[in-house]
Amino acid sequence: MPNRLLKSYEEPADHKVVSDIIRRHSVNPVDVREHVLANRDLSWASSILDLGCGYGFMAERLASLVAEDAVLLGVDLCGTNRGEFMRRVRMQGRKASFVSMLLHDRLPWETGAFDLIVSSYSLYFFPELVSEIARVLHRRGLFLTLTHTMHSQRDLLACFGVSEDDSPLVRLVSRFSVENAAEVLSSCFGQVEQVDYFNALRFDVDDVDDLAVYLRFKLLLAGEVSVPSAILSTTDLAQLLNTRGPVEIRKDDAAFWCREPHHSGNDRHNGGDVEEE
Repeated sequence: MPNRLLKSYEEPADHKVVSDIIRRHSVNPVDVREHVLANRDLSWASSILDLGCGYGFMAERLASLVAEDAVLLGVDLCGTNRGEFMRRVRMQGRKASFVSMLLHDRLPWETGAFDLIVSSYSLYFFPELVSEIARVLHRRGLFLTLTHTMHSQRDLLACFGVSEDDSPLVRLVSRFSVENAAEVLSSCFGQVEQVDYFNALRFDVDDVDDLAVYLRFKLLLAGEVSVPSAILSTTDLAQLLNTRGPVEIRKDDAAFWCREPHHSGNDRHNGGDVEEE
């Protein structure tokens, strides 16, 4: 993973800015969380694990749907996300815990420890953990994961003349994308349900500042080495928009609801302590 991309996750305020830009310019008026969670009864879930939780964008919505005595445990490499994650969950009247740790090949919790596990736009960082996610999920629990399509990433690059060859962004998302998610997940879960979310971001001439911020975040922090200098300049972007008209960037995603985790034997693994408040 590019170091710049890792470092970007130490700045939750930057992610909040980009998240707001996405909401302002989405063609689809329905928030992705609302679409994915619509008509889902999660009131039975009391132990929730959010892997790669970021600043709590998904956890905030989940917290309003789970059991009143639920505790949401956020796990993220960047400890700077702790405060915002805790705040968002508590605003919904639920208890929050947070632990900063690198997710690699093992999760430090017992088999079947969680009713609900979520990984929202983060599983492509650690797809090798799918079997461990299945292990620590209760047999009657649910795993929810969201990710991007590959064609959206390629369209983003092509729209601004960025070469797809050796693209860090494409390489990252290809590890767990909509196109390969069902195959990856089916190896560890008996049921995998896909929920598509179709969207695009539309930018007019007056939106050039937002477009510049979005592109810099998506491409430069991802470590794209062949980004044309024009996307660094709002003047050049404004000229591009004036010449071509509004730019529409496809941003199709999908969620996967997974049931019936495959537990191997009676494996039980006691993990270390996590901070709970």
